[in-house]
Amino acid sequence: MTLPSNTSVVHDDCDGDQSQVLELMSGPDGDMYIKTNHPYGYLRFRMPFIGGGSSPRVWPALRILALAVELDKRE
Repeated sequence: MTLPSNTSVVHDDCDGDQSQVLELMSGPDGDMYIKTNHPYGYLRFRMPFIGGGSSPRVWPALRILALAVELDKRE
């Protein structure tokens, strides 16, 4: 599978505002960018199934990303 150069996902508590997205961009040199345009700075991705989340693949990926950040900070 090829990684898209630019993709986005609407968070779970957007109240119908489809502009409240998490954007992921891949630069030509392979660098990755994360952007959010939410006015409060946070986007909520609920736990899939029992938490009412609508992004069952994004949620665990964000948890893995958070863990990876913590592990990198320890090294």
